[in-house]
Amino acid sequence: MRLAEHPRERPAWWALAAAALASFILHLPFLTTPLSVDEGGYGYVARWWAAGADLYGDVWVDRPQGLLLLYRWAEALPGSDRLDIRLMAAVWSSAIAIVLGLLVTNLAGRRAGAAAALLSGLLSSAPVIEGFSANGELMATLPALIALALTARWQVRGGLRLMFAAGLFAGAGVLVKQSGYDGGLAAGIWLVLAAWRGWRPAGEALRALGALALGVALIVGAAALHGALTGFHDWWFAVADYRLSVESVATGSVSEKFSLFTDSLRTAGPVVGMLVVLALPGLWLALRRPDSTLLAIWFVLSLTGFALGGLFHGHYYVGPLTPLCALAALTLAAVPPRVGLALGLATLILPIYKAWPAYTADGTTERSLASTSDSRIVKDGAVGRYLHAHTRSGDRVYALYADASLYLAAGRRSPYPYLWFLGIEHIPGALQRLRDTLAGPDAPRYIAVYQQPRTIDKRGDIGHILTRRYKHVATIEGVPIWRLLVPERA
Repeated sequence: MRLAEHPRERPAWWALAAAALASFILHLPFLTTPLSVDEGGYGYVARWWAAGADLYGDVWVDRPQGLLLLYRWAEALPGSDRLDIRLMAAVWSSAIAIVLGLLVTNLAGRRAGAAAALLSGLLSSAPVIEGFSANGELMATLPALIALALTARWQVRGGLRLMFAAGLFAGAGVLVKQSGYDGGLAAGIWLVLAAWRGWRPAGEALRALGALALGVALIVGAAALHGALTGFHDWWFAVADYRLSVESVATGSVSEKFSLFTDSLRTAGPVVGMLVVLALPGLWLALRRPDSTLLAIWFVLSLTGFALGGLFHGHYYVGPLTPLCALAALTLAAVPPRVGLALGLATLILPIYKAWPAYTADGTTERSLASTSDSRIVKDGAVGRYLHAHTRSGDRVYALYADASLYLAAGRRSPYPYLWFLGIEHIPGALQRLRDTLAGPDAPRYIAVYQQPRTIDKRGDIGHILTRRYKHVATIEGVPIWRLLVPERA
């Protein structure tokens, strides 16, 4: 098996358009399902950042500014938060299919480009990996992929402007999610190899590397400047130190990480399993040509981003899925057309089987439960409506200990910056800050109890404050609601 030599072919636009359309259509059933906890949390942080709150201070999230800017853009659109955020995800997935098709066409020909686009369009929205949601992995993939496509174009045309633009998009990928470094770093490594191995004149490759680095530095530097102006320590802890010290593959026991990984494979394996089988010959084919080696480097780096997260949630698989589609397409293009078609269809059998319950579910709640194991998100609507109806616009509410999406559903702020469970559990001083908040004059008007107080606070202080200062007034969808008895400090 070998990758056929090809002249620089025009893309199969019909296939790219069909892939984008298929991706968009597959997102439609999820436009009205409840937002995931991460989506709701990002939307909440983006909304209050836009309203003047200090990012990484008053409102906290362990993501760079780029992702929050995208959510601010979605929040500014007319329509509901749910619809706007999910529409953004649908547009992103459709664009990824097109850009991937262009990239692979430049590197491996028209047939491979069409196969890559169609695989991406049909698989990227898989419910079991939360492919329909506007998760950080999805949102970071597009700018990183554009950086790679511009690099592939530079391989044909040359020109420092292309590589400078590639650097800008590569920097944007990092600013959307930290693991978005894969596209820009792959381009940089390829340019170093091109100079070293003689694939391109050394001076030309190194000048292109400089243009790429300049573009990345401008974007990342702008983010760092914003962080310095608003509190560099807070920014650095949120976007770098937190992940390295709290939530990464290096934290926790090896057995725990391995267990999380094997559990994730049981869920995501049916979606990516056959794709991995097809990608392995494609990896070998990619390494046989200087230009297409770019795809192999990108795939390896996407695996490092997948592993560094450490928690192995289903949406982690969205990151390596796109380079897997690219490498699998190289395999499909290298075999006879009928064999390639049969293999491509076989790749879709298990994903269709796993997605079927979500697409055939009766109603948004059932569809949501068929695509997630987190029952909190189907309760957010009812709990949020109750809190909204029983509070004024300036009142604060709190989800104990964590349901980041509740605040967006309720349209109310939290007096406490940390919205995710592991942050409260592991960030130094976070638990004591919560105790002080609940016991102080700025205590929330209502508390929705999603986890029992002793889940994190083994001393029992949170539970004591709850029973002393609050009264149980309702239970909504199984979530106890407690109201503050007195506004002053007890």
